[in-house]
Amino acid sequence: MKFAVGYQLPEEGEEPLTAIVADFRDRIAEVYFPWLDQPSGRSPMSARTVKEHFPGVEVRASINLRLGTVKALEYVADVFDSFNVQREHNRDLDRIREIKAWAEAHGKRLQFLANSGCLSFCSGQVFHDNLVAHEAEIARTVNTTGWNPSQCWNYLADRSHWVALLQNTWIRPEDIPLHDGLFSVAKLATRMHANPRRVIRAYCEGRYRGNLLDLLEPSRSPLIAPHIIDNERFPADWFERTTACDKRCHACGYCEGVLDQVLVAC
Repeated sequence: MKFAVGYQLPEEGEEPLTAIVADFRDRIAEVYFPWLDQPSGRSPMSARTVKEHFPGVEVRASINLRLGTVKALEYVADVFDSFNVQREHNRDLDRIREIKAWAEAHGKRLQFLANSGCLSFCSGQVFHDNLVAHEAEIARTVNTTGWNPSQCWNYLADRSHWVALLQNTWIRPEDIPLHDGLFSVAKLATRMHANPRRVIRAYCEGRYRGNLLDLLEPSRSPLIAPHIIDNERFPADWFERTTACDKRCHACGYCEGVLDQVLVAC
């Protein structure tokens, strides 16, 4: 498995992403970034324009288009050459196989986002994505105080909801090889991450010793401090159990038991 990593401009005194990519270049397939000074939108209109004027350029659908079914891919197959599969299905291997079979039959390629810190099937995603797309305008206005527009922060402020951190979409570095054969490239969210080297090293090396949340973008580490989720304490059957279950989290207690095992006070 190789990785696509997000470019970020380094702060003063920080190492450039190019140095990190150079150190792991044998495992890096792509470096991605947004158009400069452009709203971070996900409209298919841009893809159609590129395909019309630059037909030789591969165009990939964003993770935020929520392409989680064959039908969803069919709708935009004329303007995209490859697709990021809806992150909520990262642990649904049967669904991925179904999508992959259709993609291969139609000359398309798939990627997946490995280290999203977002809530699975978050009902606030559309609202949040709209905020991100217009963040420059929003920063110039007087905004609501006393409430976080990111629903995840409000939800996870309640200790009883921390189990959702395990029920999300991320795949641990140790489990990435189990997606071989389904994908050739995994996308890593590092454009906004405070420590992109940590993320890239962990996934390229296939192991990580520390707080799993520190690999995710966005991270939820501050919400559970002084606790951490110890990546080395996950049970050996974690990937097998979470990819074979029926995803009816409200009717299952497995992740609650795992949380008791991996949650450590520091």
